[in-house]
Amino acid sequence: MLFEVCEQEFRVMEAALGKINSSTELPAERLKEALTVIRKSLHFLSDHVLAHPLGSEEEQIKYGKVLLPKFYALYIYHQEWYAILSALPVTTNKKIRAFWLDELRVVSRFPSRYSLHHAYYKTAGTYLDKLLFVPGADTNSTLVPEIPEYDLILPTSCSYLFAKFRAYEMLSASIMEAMGNTPPMVHAPAAARKRTREMRWTGESINLVEVGFGLYDTKQLNDGNASLVEIFEWMEEVLHVRIGRPARRFEELETRKTTSPTSYLDKMRHEINMRIDRKLNYDPDAFQLKRRANRVPPAK
Repeated sequence: MLFEVCEQEFRVMEAALGKINSSTELPAERLKEALTVIRKSLHFLSDHVLAHPLGSEEEQIKYGKVLLPKFYALYIYHQEWYAILSALPVTTNKKIRAFWLDELRVVSRFPSRYSLHHAYYKTAGTYLDKLLFVPGADTNSTLVPEIPEYDLILPTSCSYLFAKFRAYEMLSASIMEAMGNTPPMVHAPAAARKRTREMRWTGESINLVEVGFGLYDTKQLNDGNASLVEIFEWMEEVLHVRIGRPARRFEELETRKTTSPTSYLDKMRHEINMRIDRKLNYDPDAFQLKRRANRVPPAK
């Protein structure tokens, strides 16, 4: 129930933020309206948890580790991004590029201050979940981070820290986009470094819908804690494609009449089985004879 409530509220918040970005031109006004929207969603979630207390440690951990930080990350991101844009120099291209590189260094350096917790965040660890995300579990442990600016709307200081990790990943991506995808300096995180060749999804987006639901239903990501919305957002970001809302796209799968609802996954399974069959039936001697027979003789 909590997951569904959070996912629905996140969609509402995203829609409101989208309207602000498209209709409000002044950065300061856009920031003010965005923070109001996000704070409203945060208070909605807090009120919901007060009215419907979390019944188990598992729910408390999921709320403090995944669900709430996802909202609060946007709260941090909008404030930091406005501060960066406000400091952007109006000068030569060389100085502007130097500015973006400096900001990228600052954003990329932050996780090193909490290297243990950042490694735990990146690897989706679970063995410290009770200590870090259940309120009052062990406030005297040296593993619990001390964060002066910790917002009490979050259940633990590590909930805030995970939100900030997420926000700074978003900032890195925005800075890279502002730089026109210029290869960053070595201080940038590995995730931000430009790949040799960018990958884009050029097939039909409905095929990714099957993949997304398959990943979600078989719990392949983040120990099964990744939501459908997160999975779809991840595929959209990595593969540069617009997929759309999970529920609406799933209806398209359900209403297929001429093909199977999982026709793409069926085709993938078929092709992989064919590859296995070809490998099992591979005869190297016969292949070499065929290769020699088809070889074009050199010109005289």
